[in-house]
Amino acid sequence: MDRAAKAALSASILRYLSKIMTMSTLERAYLLARSGECSDMGGLKDRLKADGCRAVDALLAPRSVREHLAAICAATFKAAQPE
Repeated sequence: MDRAAKAALSASILRYLSKIMTMSTLERAYLLARSGECSDMGGLKDRLKADGCRAVDALLAPRSVREHLAAICAATFKAAQPE
């Protein structure tokens, strides 16, 4: 399975899980960061808020959490490929 297929499968699984079970904002943040969908903390926060997560700014405020999530986003982000 290539990287794009894995990312698509991961995104599908994340959408399914978010519908069937309640996930904490921090858990969702780490899943999104690992998915490669968010390039930076701004994008990650926007996505969490759009998904209906609560207290995003407060929960992601500690520097250690921000830096860890930012590093994961930077390492896993996959820019959209033109078709």
